[in-house]
Amino acid sequence: MANPVLDLVEERAEEIASLGADNEKAGKLTDRAAELLRETGVIRMFQPKKYGGAEAHPADFAETVMRIASLDGSTGWVAGIVGVHPWEMAMCDAATQEAIWGEDNDTWIASPTPRWASSSRSTAATSSTAAGASRRAPTTVTGSSWAPCSVTLRATWSSRRRAST
Repeated sequence: MANPVLDLVEERAEEIASLGADNEKAGKLTDRAAELLRETGVIRMFQPKKYGGAEAHPADFAETVMRIASLDGSTGWVAGIVGVHPWEMAMCDAATQEAIWGEDNDTWIASPTPRWASSSRSTAATSSTAAGASRRAPTTVTGSSWAPCSVTLRATWSSRRRAST
């Protein structure tokens, strides 16, 4: 079966690998490394087609992330961690998906899941496009439970771009 995202990763393999030292020195993904993840579509592999995703098979996602990680571990780590969250959100109701991707289907999601999270505690997650490479202010998603789809979500964000330095 074809994996067009992996094909795009292969086309950009040399550049992904060349950014490894810069990512390491910065202690985060460079803006260009984050752009490459956007351009290849790896973060949207599990995202619903309705919101510009590929609804890819998990094996294709794993193969793609492993290839990126073989080129640069940091970029692969971000691709794997951030790229799996659309799968979780795809299981949520339509209102939740619309809150996350309705205005921008390129929204990236990250969620620290504390060990103590349960239905009796409130948990907050912050979404950004990757370690300081965001195009917008972070998105905050809060609710009364951490289990996907059982959360009453409130998503807020700013579409203002970061000031260039």
